[in-house]
Amino acid sequence: HNPSVLRIKGKIDKAILEDSLREVLKRHEVLRTVIREKDGHGYQEVISQDGWVLEKIDGNKFKKDKKALRHLVGELITKEFDLSKDYMFRATLIEFNEGEHILAVTLHHIASDAWSMYLIVKESIDYYSAVIAGKIPELKPPEIQYQDYALWQRDNFKGEEYETKLNYWKDKLNGVIPAELPADYTRPAVK
Repeated sequence: HNPSVLRIKGKIDKAILEDSLREVLKRHEVLRTVIREKDGHGYQEVISQDGWVLEKIDGNKFKKDKKALRHLVGELITKEFDLSKDYMFRATLIEFNEGEHILAVTLHHIASDAWSMYLIVKESIDYYSAVIAGKIPELKPPEIQYQDYALWQRDNFKGEEYETKLNYWKDKLNGVIPAELPADYTRPAVK
């Protein structure tokens, strides 16, 4: 998970905030890409942004219980993603009053990195600020989507160069025993 928890002071328009975040989701297909499976083969599917919502929680019950608030934020940013159906981007607004909010945003690392969080926050702020000012948001369309990069990378790693790199790692990893990490399900004896 790549979480970001922001304390927002001042009045905010929740509908415009939600639209701003949904616009970012719309712009970046990787945040709407789920991993499906058919006949034992995985594939990616880009889903619509229309089902995404900004979760809103009344924070007044946490005003005097900071420990419970920290626990709630911890749960929000560590909640598991179901890669087969969840957006790779979640956001929850905890509302204390008209002038104080906490926005917890979590991206799955499969679709983001630290630099991605900066971009998402910047684009959201730019969109929100433009709408609040009564202007039409002017976010330029992304020049490239992640799937374009993935296709480029796949096409680029063919032939002799690919074989040389692959053989290097096969030699380096020869004899390495796979790590037995905790898993959701027991590994079958036979694949």
